[in-house]
Amino acid sequence: MLEVPLLLLASLLPWQTTEPAALEGEALTRARASVERLAEGMRGVERLHADFVQEQHTLLLEEPLVTQGRLHLRKAPGCVVLDVAEPRPSVVRSDERSHQVYHPDRKRAERYLFESNEVAKSLLAVMTADLAAIEEAFRITGHEAGEEGRALVLRPREAQHRRRVDSLRLESGPEGRVLRSVSFVNGEGERTVLRLSKLRRVGPKSSSEERARERDVFDRPLPKDVEVVVHRVPRGDG
Repeated sequence: MLEVPLLLLASLLPWQTTEPAALEGEALTRARASVERLAEGMRGVERLHADFVQEQHTLLLEEPLVTQGRLHLRKAPGCVVLDVAEPRPSVVRSDERSHQVYHPDRKRAERYLFESNEVAKSLLAVMTADLAAIEEAFRITGHEAGEEGRALVLRPREAQHRRRVDSLRLESGPEGRVLRSVSFVNGEGERTVLRLSKLRRVGPKSSSEERARERDVFDRPLPKDVEVVVHRVPRGDG
């Protein structure tokens, strides 16, 4: 799916072959409260920018694949961009109907067009701490809270989406208002961890300089000499 997966998004629980139970009662109430605290930290935020370090743990390699760069999130219309700096420059962009990976050194881009990119929509809901949208797409199966921070574990409700995201973990700081990492396991048990730092929030009250900085990162056109390969993904495969 994603050459540089989102959600993306600190370690996950080991991949499980049994169906984990959803939280109920007091445990679910506490977990929802943690989501609301994250939502408080996103209130009034139109765009979020952060440095990221991503680790991809695959079954074929002993050491994880590490990439780093800058993450950009736009709340509406929903869009996430990863500007990868190392080990090789690339730009990954996902929204509710498309996913694109651009390699500047190859002058080539792969673009996937969806009738509805359900996985991207779900991950955007997670990154913006939209409780209603999160609970529509996921069951909350785990919650931890301590002096060092909070963690939530989610599992997609739809079995067809678990091939790409079998389980998802969010970690926030002690106050619970700043997302520190997002990590997920796919249906084959491979784990991806995305750690965030140096977060910068941009909202309607931000200065004109802050609002102008990186404002075109979400919809910037590709250079004219780039070869674009387009794939159309039927509903149900997104």
